[in-house]
Amino acid sequence: MFFTSNLYIPSSILAIRIKFYTFVQLRYQQKTNQQQRHVKQLAEISLQKL
Repeated sequence: MFFTSNLYIPSSILAIRIKFYTFVQLRYQQKTNQQQRHVKQLAEISLQKL
């Protein structure tokens, strides 16, 4: 019992780490996409002003 629980704990920690890592990656991608869109909008606005 102790041995199996000992094995179970690290695997659950690993799963949580993987979930957290993928979540952070997704958030980072969304942020970069928003920044790119923002830069695009700024470029279009500056072109319209010219």
